[in-house]
Amino acid sequence: MKETETRGKRETGTAKPADTQRALLNVLEDLGAARDKERAEFTRTKVVIETMGSALVTLSPLGVPELANIEAKNIFGWQKGLPTRSLIAQDPFGAVIDLCGMNSDKNCETSYAAGGRQYKTVGRSILIDGRINGYVLVLTDITREKELDRLKTEFVSVTSHQLRTPLSAIKWIIELMLHEGAGPLTAEQKEFLTQASDSNERMIALIADLLNISRIEAGRLALSPVEVDLSVLTGHVLREFLEKIKEKKLALSTRFSKEARPVVADPKYLHQVLSNLISNAVKYTRPGGRITIAVRSEKGEVVWSISDTGMGIPRAQQDRVFQKFFRGDNVIREETEGTGLGLYVAKSLTEAMGGRIWFTSTEGKGTAFFFALPSKMASKK
Repeated sequence: MKETETRGKRETGTAKPADTQRALLNVLEDLGAARDKERAEFTRTKVVIETMGSALVTLSPLGVPELANIEAKNIFGWQKGLPTRSLIAQDPFGAVIDLCGMNSDKNCETSYAAGGRQYKTVGRSILIDGRINGYVLVLTDITREKELDRLKTEFVSVTSHQLRTPLSAIKWIIELMLHEGAGPLTAEQKEFLTQASDSNERMIALIADLLNISRIEAGRLALSPVEVDLSVLTGHVLREFLEKIKEKKLALSTRFSKEARPVVADPKYLHQVLSNLISNAVKYTRPGGRITIAVRSEKGEVVWSISDTGMGIPRAQQDRVFQKFFRGDNVIREETEGTGLGLYVAKSLTEAMGGRIWFTSTEGKGTAFFFALPSKMASKK
């Protein structure tokens, strides 16, 4: 009796061989399925990488190539195999590694040219547990886009030049008639001619912007820097807007520091920057609002600013402010006139003269634009 109980307990506490075998087979099947899935994912990823239109390269933390698709091998001449040395000192790899090392959690962009082709290079650090474990670069051929941009810029430049002469003639004729050089005018006729003059001035300003853009993008912006007093130049530019400021009953105040030194800049292009910024403030500030212009010296720079109580710029769109043809949604809704070129031109010209430009804005409350140029003393050092 005791022997039977003991054997029963032993059998109850031990798994049957068939159950153990079945369990092992299930585990093996799961492992096989996982391996097959991983192999399929690897094959799919490899096909995507090899057939993508852009070149892709991955580098080790030391800058040694670890993977490259067919497009990358063709660009860099790696058909016989990947280099086994570090490429940190070679473009575009060194530039991307430097940029990504400083901004490890963001994409970094640079340009690269080889074999008569131009490439946009986007790179990013490969992070594992917060540490850089390598880099990935994607190069996209933008040669055709660059050529189209060049042709477009050339067309705009030629067209704009051709339009300048007739517009200048129209301006001269309208001014002659407004001053009654062709005989007395009725009040209604003066009103019509004033409207025609305003429209013509807008066209002339647009042509000026288009010409500046074509020069900037073609690299043909010829600067003639001289010593310029920003406070004096601001006063000259303001005279062009006084009539509009009075018409909208805007309160205008200026704060020009006596300590502000002259800057060395091209007066023609600096005039354009001031005109574009003042024009925006006047245009987008509602009647009865306020505009404040200030000039001050700060750490070897002369800082110019204009603040208004206008519409402001929507927060979600502020990163696009200096893009060509950008206009805020709130501005478009109110149907105010504009091309979206003024700020793009202002930024491009400011940077061409060695300065920088920035802004702060709150929608519905107003905007403040600033630009800084090296002072005369700083530019001599």
